[in-house]
Amino acid sequence: MLPLLLLFILVTISLALILNHRERERRRRLPPSPPTIPILGNLLWLTKPFSHLEPTLHHLRAKYGPIFTLYVGSRPVVFIMDGDLAHRSLMQRSEIFADRPRPLATSDLNTNLHSINNTSYGSVWRLLRRNLVSGVVNPCKASKSSTQVQRMALDILLESLKKEAEANGGVVVPVHSIQHSVSFLMTSLCFGVALDEDVVDKIKNVQVEFVISL
Repeated sequence: MLPLLLLFILVTISLALILNHRERERRRRLPPSPPTIPILGNLLWLTKPFSHLEPTLHHLRAKYGPIFTLYVGSRPVVFIMDGDLAHRSLMQRSEIFADRPRPLATSDLNTNLHSINNTSYGSVWRLLRRNLVSGVVNPCKASKSSTQVQRMALDILLESLKKEAEANGGVVVPVHSIQHSVSFLMTSLCFGVALDEDVVDKIKNVQVEFVISL
């Protein structure tokens, strides 16, 4: 029994040393960071509330320079607290720094990582971005296509509030009416046509059920 226990301790120590060596090698390539605790991340998060993040970042800038690293759990997050350096990183060297790490968790919505907010930087991301910029958020196209839909959504909201007020002696709880009109607006913009209101309700209910099940 004793030899097995000693062997287990030896293997555990060896693995810990290997992992620690790899972690130290990885951190050497990153900007400086405050002291960290394995798995938990920076001691900073244990001593200061998140609401004090901005003054804390300015304090860290004064101590570690305009670029430093904070650990959220085991994941490093690099902060750039200088406008010129941020411009050089995100504009002049965008192809190097534009990528993002894979999400910590996946769901039915992002298992293939083919949405614009989580796909890796490359040909797929550039295609999604080009379609988004040229179509959905293009000022000229968006204003022409969405103005009528916005008016329809507003009319639906006003009519729903009016009916509820008449049915309840002037008392209105607008949450459901607002949710319905916003769902109508978003689904119409998404599919390019004004959907029937019962279809909008079905889509909204499916979304709510899915979010609750996560």
